[in-house]
Amino acid sequence: MNTKPLLLSISFILALGVFMQSSAQADYEMCYEKDSLIISAKWVNSKFFDKESPLELRLKIENKKSLAIEFSYEIMLYMDNVLREKTKDRFYIKAGKIKTGKLNGVRFIPTTLNNEEITSKSFSWEISIGKITEYK
Repeated sequence: MNTKPLLLSISFILALGVFMQSSAQADYEMCYEKDSLIISAKWVNSKFFDKESPLELRLKIENKKSLAIEFSYEIMLYMDNVLREKTKDRFYIKAGKIKTGKLNGVRFIPTTLNNEEITSKSFSWEISIGKITEYK
């Protein structure tokens, strides 16, 4: 049995996976950092291969503490400095972990704004972090 083609195929698949993972992590912009909690975000289409799909806000949450934490957060969306949409949620993350985007449920899809509005100069958003609770 010739294992060379099999090894090449496996190597290619692994390299492609690493590339896809690294490109998926790119372009996040930091929007919060305090007490070893770091939150970054980016706007992307909700369906990878559909550039007309609704935009969603994906978060990357890093816990650099040696304890698990839980916190509440609010995301506020504005058009011309007028609040158009707000959401509240809670998130739990283990010590030293990073949770990102769609697979971990760290995303928000606006219901009142369309893609054109979100990409306009009149649009802005912010995140507000509530009380952070530590767990052993």
